[in-house]
Amino acid sequence: EQNVSIILMLTSEQEEGQPKCHRYFPPDDQQGGHVQFEQYRITLKFVAQNSVTTRCFSLRHIPSNQVREITHLQYSEWPDHGIPEDPQPFLDFVGTVHSLRQQYHSGVPVLVHCSAGVGRSGVFVLMDFLMAKVDCGDEIDIAKSLQLLRDQRMNLVQMVGQYKFLYSAIVHYIKRARLI
Repeated sequence: EQNVSIILMLTSEQEEGQPKCHRYFPPDDQQGGHVQFEQYRITLKFVAQNSVTTRCFSLRHIPSNQVREITHLQYSEWPDHGIPEDPQPFLDFVGTVHSLRQQYHSGVPVLVHCSAGVGRSGVFVLMDFLMAKVDCGDEIDIAKSLQLLRDQRMNLVQMVGQYKFLYSAIVHYIKRARLI
């Protein structure tokens, strides 16, 4: 519907023995393998595992035979109901996503998900928004920005710790950019 070409998965499939996300793509050890959901077939073309797992999929709509390439980035260094100890790896991940979006030269939205769709996803979306404002030289107001996003998706940024992490991470980003 939105012609998404980048999917961000901010969770592992299981955390602490609990399922967090249904697997909607082929296993990483089955390059060329596929899974099918109704009229769609997802084929795994490539996997690279570093601090972020990068997968490339081919998404085929079977009735029309239309194919779209999807880049899937999985960031699993964020504990459920917790926060990362160091903001830098997360900031690097957000930077990777920025670079990928520029590479695609596309105004197409990025699909972001975690387990519930509000905690880690909310932090990512807000951080992406704040970093873009900083990069443009605009003033930032984290509370106001969060309220703006919550008008579209209730409960974004679930916990006080995540909110504090946003402050810490944006200060870290601004310092690294030598703006303060």
